[in-house]
Amino acid sequence: GMIRIALEWIGMTLQDFYDMPLDDEATIQGFRDNDCIGIFQFDGWAMRSVNSSLKPDNFDEIAAVNALARPGPLHSNASGEYVEVKRGQKEPSLSHPMLDPIVSSTLGQIIYQEQILRIVREIGDFTWTHASYIRKIISRKIGEQEFNRQKGTFSEGALNKWMDQETIDKIWGACITAGGYAFNVPHCISYGMLGYWTMWIKVHYPREFFASALRKLADEKIMS
Repeated sequence: GMIRIALEWIGMTLQDFYDMPLDDEATIQGFRDNDCIGIFQFDGWAMRSVNSSLKPDNFDEIAAVNALARPGPLHSNASGEYVEVKRGQKEPSLSHPMLDPIVSSTLGQIIYQEQILRIVREIGDFTWTHASYIRKIISRKIGEQEFNRQKGTFSEGALNKWMDQETIDKIWGACITAGGYAFNVPHCISYGMLGYWTMWIKVHYPREFFASALRKLADEKIMS
């Protein structure tokens, strides 16, 4: 693809990119400036819209854009709340001493499948087998009705840890909403890395970036 072509012209290897630190200020500034045309996964309308509002300050936030710029979190306003919390305009709508460590890295929002699994394990006291079934419900999109059949087990586990029913209901509702769209962390990290590498090329080797993008486009036209 475009990265492979650019690497050849720059004289770098893919391993050089894997060894690259993910805190290059010029690259992160490229995302803050929303200079995302031609950036892997980031040049679509939804991605550019969320990225423009968020203005990522680190790689974790760049990766999170992949999860936030989807119909589910956009419709549920998880994306909007993430941005508002980051800007200091509001506090997270969900907060509890047992929940906060699970969602602290995502500004109080449930956006990853792994967070839902931690919630049912650590708050609902699900067994690993039961948590694995929750993963199946999410990944196979079995549906909200099947998800809700697990609420009794979750409530019982959380009540045994002295969590009040109102908070339990709110957390469970958030899990159901997020379960309809949540990505897994490795997916977002891998897409985030490809986007970061592409932006790194764009800001440090702009001629090679645009030339390799045109070369890839020409190759695709020939193949089609």
